[in-house]
Amino acid sequence: MRPQPTALTGLFLTLILELFLAPNAFAAEKNTANNVAATISTEEASGYFSLEELKIQGHKISAVETQPAPNSSAPANQFLVCSKLHPADCICLEPLPCEGNNTCIKFADNVGALEEALKKPGKNTLFCQYADIGMCGDFRYLNFAGDMQRREMRWFNAAGTLVGQRNATDYPAYCNGMSKVLYQGKIPKCAVSVQERSICGEPWAHNLTPLQTLGLEDIPPKKNTPPRKHTPPKLPKQSPNK
Repeated sequence: MRPQPTALTGLFLTLILELFLAPNAFAAEKNTANNVAATISTEEASGYFSLEELKIQGHKISAVETQPAPNSSAPANQFLVCSKLHPADCICLEPLPCEGNNTCIKFADNVGALEEALKKPGKNTLFCQYADIGMCGDFRYLNFAGDMQRREMRWFNAAGTLVGQRNATDYPAYCNGMSKVLYQGKIPKCAVSVQERSICGEPWAHNLTPLQTLGLEDIPPKKNTPPRKHTPPKLPKQSPNK
């Protein structure tokens, strides 16, 4: 006569099954964690923030449906990154166009072109509200505002090549009308920016991290004042030459 299974037998089989599956589940979870860590460590080694790392920091990231760029068969690649501190403040993130064909401008050439444009006489003179250059770790920056509502901050690597650029407007012009800030390229990792010299005007973004210039980190407060968020000054509507 074949013995009938009891509740105790069923419990024993369940425990055996759990002991057999648990290591596999743990291994799968460990592999996933390792993959994420590898992605982050790769970005850390190269000195740039990855999307995964920004997500881990608490920022909300979502893909944006866009059309391919003109004369290009490659699909557009945009992401909306919304600050964990100020969820309504989002940046539009996309690749730097010049990286695809290795035509990104050099730091010295960019600064030289700006200074030459400022010297042009009469109506051809470039209006500059402020501009300065500086360093942040191994990176260099060029910060400029003026010339028909332009607010730009460009980042260059240790070799002097453009790796990232922020453009800001006073209306939601980017990511299908969801952001006032466009960032193209890679976001550098560095502690704090230090001004080397002012080119014109009085730059306001001294001693900020790249994330602070994008509104993804609050600017540390002075004594007895609350933290302030990144808010670029408004530019005049018309050039003084007009």
